[in-house]
Amino acid sequence: MLLVSLLWNISLLSLGQATVTNVTFYSPSLEMERNVQIYLPEGYNEQDAVRYPVVYFLHGGDQNQRSNAVLFSICNNLIEKKEILPCIIVKPDGTCPPWERSYYSNSELYGNFEDYIVYDLVAYIDSAYNTVSSKDKRAIMGYSMGGYGAMKLALKHPDLFCGVAAHSGFLNMRMCSQFVPTVLTENGGAPVSLYKPGSGPWTYGAFAIAGALSPNLDNPPYHVDFPLDGMGNWIDSVWSRWSVENCPFLAGNLSEEDDLAIYFDCGEQDEFLSYAFNTSFADSLDQLKIPYTFQSYTGGHMNQLSTRLPIALQFLDSVMHPDEIEADNGIWTFKAPMPTGRGFTTGAIVDGKIYMIGGFPTHTSVTMANEMYDPALDSWTPMAGMPEGRCANATCTYDGKIYVFGGISPDPYATAKDNVYVYDPQTDAWTQKAVMPYENAFSGITVVKDTIYLIGGMHSYNSPPISTVMAYYPLTDTWGEKAPMPTARGMLSAITVDGQIYAIGGTKAFLTSSYNLVEAYDPVTDTWTEKASMPTPRVAIATCVLDGKIYATGGFHYPVTYTISEMYDPASDTWITKTPMQETRQMFFLGMVDDRIYAIGGSYPNPHNPAEPVILSSVEEYIPPPCKAFFFK
Repeated sequence: MLLVSLLWNISLLSLGQATVTNVTFYSPSLEMERNVQIYLPEGYNEQDAVRYPVVYFLHGGDQNQRSNAVLFSICNNLIEKKEILPCIIVKPDGTCPPWERSYYSNSELYGNFEDYIVYDLVAYIDSAYNTVSSKDKRAIMGYSMGGYGAMKLALKHPDLFCGVAAHSGFLNMRMCSQFVPTVLTENGGAPVSLYKPGSGPWTYGAFAIAGALSPNLDNPPYHVDFPLDGMGNWIDSVWSRWSVENCPFLAGNLSEEDDLAIYFDCGEQDEFLSYAFNTSFADSLDQLKIPYTFQSYTGGHMNQLSTRLPIALQFLDSVMHPDEIEADNGIWTFKAPMPTGRGFTTGAIVDGKIYMIGGFPTHTSVTMANEMYDPALDSWTPMAGMPEGRCANATCTYDGKIYVFGGISPDPYATAKDNVYVYDPQTDAWTQKAVMPYENAFSGITVVKDTIYLIGGMHSYNSPPISTVMAYYPLTDTWGEKAPMPTARGMLSAITVDGQIYAIGGTKAFLTSSYNLVEAYDPVTDTWTEKASMPTPRVAIATCVLDGKIYATGGFHYPVTYTISEMYDPASDTWITKTPMQETRQMFFLGMVDDRIYAIGGSYPNPHNPAEPVILSSVEEYIPPPCKAFFFK
């Protein structure tokens, strides 16, 4: 009989009517009480007959059940926006002496942490809360150590979980070989007479894993079998113990009937070298012909976790509710990267080719680069550069030529320009046109018939935005002015569907506010009307049209840069969420060629050095449905 001791209930105002409950319960497997934090969605009432699916979240090393609190806010936000259905989230404490990292494993040194999760905790939650106590409505996810734990427990117990999501997890322990040179150095160099956990953080981490996978109470003083000999070579007898708890080995025991949906992701710049753990696990799944979803992205071990958690929650929601979602929502895949990575960049499409023009390749410079991407060949070609470098310019296509307006030069922090340049892809040459009535950058731009509209904008990256709408007439090389936007905005996106212009998102003060406004302009009547707001407020988004629908993708809402993609249907004035990009990006290009969408370049804030943003050269291609599903079952 499980003994339960409620300690306190905390209703977090930021979560609306949702509540977070902290409890302890007695775990027979560990023979002690353990702490658990539980999220209960708005509307949860233990007296009701309504029952909820459950997602278990396993924390990382040097964390506990209170860590990663942002998960609850993210879940609450997704539920409010109807992007996932209400669920219960359970975060158990996975700490233990002597190194505070259980790796959610059964260990004679740590205790039976695997059994504590899969038997004691699941049984307690199903008995104490209004859950759907079946595999089909139960999923597990985790971060770092918890990413390994979630994946391992799901692979070992597919009868309990329908889906698993792992962030920056150590999914192939053989990749610990990457740590060997550092471990040797921390212990004075080879040969090492005695490895000591206090020698350094990498050795400490190796001891923590050994305590989970190769404990030995008869081997003092640390009571583990360390995996390396004095020269840094793997000890076969120890590896044989590790291997049976290794995710690739466990995946080999899966059968098609187990019906386990697998998602995992990792940053390519992971400072704990987790990226190789994930790519090698993906290789193992490929060899085993086990379907999965793996996403890599620009980022480290944790600095993008807040943008990855919603992706995992949506994935698990789609698995737990397969009949209540759009089963095939399109996928994003990486293509050949742009030769010159750049932020605050723009592009245009002519004859099925994408021309990327301008931007900043570093935080102190702008570029005149003009590079052409051919989606059919997945290749890049350098073209004639602009007469002068700039970023945050407005770019569009008219009559087979590319028009570039304003922008910022000679560096990203300068003031805007009023120049207008035209590029002819046929001659690979530039010409200059009549200057704008005033300097401008960060404006929306779109074309209706024989008029190019520049909407809103800013005179510099930190100046107040404007509401002015300028009309440029290419046939006469002249300028006019139209009815201003109701809301002054910069860093917005403008796009045309069926002769109507939609001004979407933007900011009134960079880094301090983001709009979710959608205002529509009718060029015939020269009037504006307000439309349904974008679900997620964002600045520096990119948009394009596919099948008469507007895709609003990426962008920034302090302090988060997004992968999100939301689709607006002008006919019904409604929004829905689509498959997110794999990489966070802002101020980038988005365009459609042959019914596929391409996201190119951009940047995102560097959490370690805000003054130097991370510049992107990556290219993603979105394949709309029908295509292979975002998740697999």
